[in-house]
Amino acid sequence: MTALPASCVVDASVGVALMFDEPLSAASRRLFGAAADGACACGVHELFYLECASAARKHVLRGRFTALEVVDRYASLLEQPLRLHEVLGLSAATLSQSLGRGISAYDASYVVLARHLEVPLITADERLARSMEGMPVEVVRLADIEV
Repeated sequence: MTALPASCVVDASVGVALMFDEPLSAASRRLFGAAADGACACGVHELFYLECASAARKHVLRGRFTALEVVDRYASLLEQPLRLHEVLGLSAATLSQSLGRGISAYDASYVVLARHLEVPLITADERLARSMEGMPVEVVRLADIEV
């Protein structure tokens, strides 16, 4: 287990876990609860919300939830106390990270932001966590956070 950091970046997989019943939903609720209590400052970038909205849309298209249910769940995500960071200035580093590690530019943007802020990245995306092993940024699996 990993101690809850004082500050971190969370990726969209953590937000999606908060909105929908997934294996790591309870861990996501605990992390966001700690953020609400001031125990951890969770940062995201502007694409976080769009990525979560895109995942929510997929749940509607697959018939798992109605549009109204998804809108309500998304509204609860918007209420979370997340610190918004701009990443446009980090886009060249994001592209380089994406190409160098074979990950999407979206995933790379969270990695680059965490490295830029010198905080760990928390993710529920096991593939991303594995791909970043040995890199000069701390990537913590949501399942390993002790809250």
